[in-house]
Amino acid sequence: AVTAADGELAAERLIMSRGMTRSYSPATTSDGIVYGFTARLLSAVDPASGELLWRTRDVGDGFVIAVDGHLVALEKTGDLHLGAASPEGWSSSARMKLFDDHLAWTPPSYAGGAIYARSLGELARIDVVRGRARTAGAGEQKLPAAIAELAERVAGAENAAAAVDDFLADRALPIVDGEDVVFVWRGEARDVAIAGDMIGMRREEPMTRLPGTDLWWWHTRLDRRARMSYLFFVDYEPTLDSSHERTVVSTVLGSDMNWNRGEPFEMSWFAMPEWPGATAASMAGAAETPGRLETFELAIQRTAPEGEEPLEPVAAQIHVWLPPGYDQSDERYPVAYVHHDAAREQGRWLETLEREVGRSVAPLIVVFPEFPRARGMRGTFSGQVVPAVDERYRTIAEREARANIGMGWPGYQAAMQTFGHPDSFGMLGVQSFFMLEAQMERFQGAVAETDNALTMRIYLEWGRWDLISPHEEMNFRESSRAAWELLESKGWRPIGGEVWDSTDFASWRNRTGVLLEALFPVDGKGEGAALERWLTAAP
Repeated sequence: AVTAADGELAAERLIMSRGMTRSYSPATTSDGIVYGFTARLLSAVDPASGELLWRTRDVGDGFVIAVDGHLVALEKTGDLHLGAASPEGWSSSARMKLFDDHLAWTPPSYAGGAIYARSLGELARIDVVRGRARTAGAGEQKLPAAIAELAERVAGAENAAAAVDDFLADRALPIVDGEDVVFVWRGEARDVAIAGDMIGMRREEPMTRLPGTDLWWWHTRLDRRARMSYLFFVDYEPTLDSSHERTVVSTVLGSDMNWNRGEPFEMSWFAMPEWPGATAASMAGAAETPGRLETFELAIQRTAPEGEEPLEPVAAQIHVWLPPGYDQSDERYPVAYVHHDAAREQGRWLETLEREVGRSVAPLIVVFPEFPRARGMRGTFSGQVVPAVDERYRTIAEREARANIGMGWPGYQAAMQTFGHPDSFGMLGVQSFFMLEAQMERFQGAVAETDNALTMRIYLEWGRWDLISPHEEMNFRESSRAAWELLESKGWRPIGGEVWDSTDFASWRNRTGVLLEALFPVDGKGEGAALERWLTAAP
């Protein structure tokens, strides 16, 4: 409620509802009911009570307007839907395909008895003629071989549940037949969907219920070397695959398949039979003499904008891994700075260090800086953290012996630190280079200003199924490739390339040893068979 008094406006919250959450689509109203998308689901909410009235995935992710007691919804993939605006639920009265080649990213409009819609490349006018519209038929869905066999068993069985039990008894889930993969969920539900690396962020695909059973299925085709993280949505709630215990903590995506907001959650994962990680030969036990991790607190002096009051220092936690034998020698060591707060735990970096340092990776010091979120922190890493580490530990304080390493968004930070301070850093490691257009411009500028006569040892990789957002044409495989090509154009030769994996630490941690071997090789070469096994093609 908004009130005005003495020339000022005041607002008071009357109702709070989670019936509609994050979406690019503006909501609309018809007869006092609010209609809109909550994430990717068309929804209806009663604004008088905040009650969620219904949700449906019959209309895909898009934009909706209300017209004369009807809802007109345009999917981002180009399908247009028409249905009654009813608090009882969604019922389609017409559907048609408008656009094939471009995403639609604008709500439709209505004027003079016609609907107007646009994609990123085309415009369309649709005349509304009462009584002549019809819903396009979906056609009969072809069943994958495994489900077709099960359907036959169920059709001829007296007990459908027992037939399903018998069919699944000796099968691992998901069901893999060559490159055909069938994901399966069992249970009573109104709606079941699946999301994951094979589909992309901010999306899920509806699963199909086998008639007469509680089994829901979804079919896709995957390369025999694939590995995927995935999740079911059962009546719109995120649900792990209970058929096995393979889980991983997601740090990139949240429970709605949107960006993670600092609350990691579990996803299920599976790998195809020829995934390189299934045959990794580097999983031997830890070294007999382990390294050790210690932490010191560093007071970070912040810089206030000109004209503002000075900012108080903030405390940063600096975690430092020291290699075996550090305390028993006077030797100096190269240093790797890892720019990701989740690397030690979700990335299992300490396990890899204990296993690989001294075998395939030369002895080194590894620093995990942990900064608070605060203003005025620009320049504090290279100007304060690096000198503090050099002062406390026996480092080789030369650019050729220092590396910045990052994954996902922190990979961009690692790259900008390296090319922003090329006199301080001579090595860079990035897994999945996440960059938006503005960041790419800044990265291009930093690379252009760096003298290409300087030696740079660079490891860069991205997953064959790395993070994409199909409805936004956002593709971090492409941003990684663009970074690779930019570095090559300057004369540097990156190590790495596209690997048989996906994204997040479920992927990255499988090659931490490969990355370290590329930057800090025990034999001075750094391009061994372990890397070649992962690559989709020769770099």
